[in-house]
Amino acid sequence: MLWEARSKVSYSITAWEINRAYYFDGFLPCVVEGVQRIGKSAYSSKVFAQAFGVWESKLEPHCVKSDLEAVKPWMTFLPREYLDIILDVYEKEKGIMHASRNVTL
Repeated sequence: MLWEARSKVSYSITAWEINRAYYFDGFLPCVVEGVQRIGKSAYSSKVFAQAFGVWESKLEPHCVKSDLEAVKPWMTFLPREYLDIILDVYEKEKGIMHASRNVTL
């Protein structure tokens, strides 16, 4: 029940601050910390979606519609993309080439 109550928040001050910093060409460092299974990843995903979302500013600024599609390219990746990154790092550290790659030194 507690999780349901937390998930019904209509907007996030953090998302608004990220939006404001972006608008003014700024930067907002943000650290989300806590014990395991408390919802840090879910909170970060929701804030990210709201920062990309549609905002209105009537009495107070609030997110009208979160944009989850804009978040997907930044939050998810294909297993092949992950393997390519790992192989690139390994190759650079060891100075070797992976046999299945068409990259020459």
